[in-house]
Amino acid sequence: MARNQELEALIAKTPDDAGNYSVYADWLIQQSDPRGELINAQLKRESSGGDDLDARIADLHAKHDAEWLGGLAGAEGFSAEWRRGFLYDVTLGSDDAAIELGEMYQKLRPLPVAQLVRNLRLAAFEDDDGEPTWDSAVEAMVEYGVPATLRKLVFDRGDYWDISWTHLNTLEPVYARMPDLEHLEIILGHMNLGTINLPNLRHFEVWTGGFNSDNMKSVVGAKWPKLETLLLRFGGSEDYGANCTVDDVLPLLDGKSIPNVKHLALANSPFIDSLIPHLAKSPLLKQLTTLDLSLGEMTDEGANAIVAHADAFKHLTQLNVHRNYLTDDACTALTGVVASTDIGGQEDPGEDYRYCQIGE
Repeated sequence: MARNQELEALIAKTPDDAGNYSVYADWLIQQSDPRGELINAQLKRESSGGDDLDARIADLHAKHDAEWLGGLAGAEGFSAEWRRGFLYDVTLGSDDAAIELGEMYQKLRPLPVAQLVRNLRLAAFEDDDGEPTWDSAVEAMVEYGVPATLRKLVFDRGDYWDISWTHLNTLEPVYARMPDLEHLEIILGHMNLGTINLPNLRHFEVWTGGFNSDNMKSVVGAKWPKLETLLLRFGGSEDYGANCTVDDVLPLLDGKSIPNVKHLALANSPFIDSLIPHLAKSPLLKQLTTLDLSLGEMTDEGANAIVAHADAFKHLTQLNVHRNYLTDDACTALTGVVASTDIGGQEDPGEDYRYCQIGE
């Protein structure tokens, strides 16, 4: 299977430019490599929208995927979307697959068709130990490198595991391998973010019930000058590792570490009532467009604090307080503060035992 690293480097610099793919297709055809025809067919399908090419593209895959995908062809836990003759969107892992993510990544990385992967999802897998970790994938990315075109990376526990069982114990070593990453999403129970240095990151998102104070220090100290979206979901129980407090979050509110963030979530939080007065007076709030305070333990105390500081919040285009513990009166009062407010799915405000929605 032919490969031209010089042309791949040109594509990586401007990965959305179709012209370099066309040049690559011509080169492959000169090498009698059928992937040149695949690139041309997918480029034409992309530009013309003609359905007449679908059958030919499917035929090329049927005949050549075994060669193009090597040991991943037909493998459990591997799925991918192709674009312009290369793998574009790749998922490793499945709720139904007993696989090892690091081994799968090792098979993926050298494939010529995998040199321009744009999106990578490291998903679930069966594990007999009962405490699954995504560390082998990170270690493989460090050892075997990351495609220069990678823009989105997701760690996703899927539906197989309770989120509190899942672990990502080491992430820092791979940051230097992906300086052009734009989107990082982590849907796991326990994580070690380390020292974050991602100069082109625009979107950072965490779904967890176990966000701890060390994680918060990593966020506050992160070097991500282009970050626009920061979505944190904390968790309310130390049983699941969540020990973050208001004091841990306060350093974030001066906005100095995230000067370009417009979309913020401080959600799934047990301390949201106490945080709101600080947020209302913060420089960070002034720069926001949307604010997500959902899935936590907000009561009328927190809602009343928002109403009392309505002038500080009124510039927001959207406020999300979905699934907290608000009375109907508090919900009614909140609806007039910003242009759009999501107040749906409130838990019973009379409950003595309150909890964050993402936990175990």
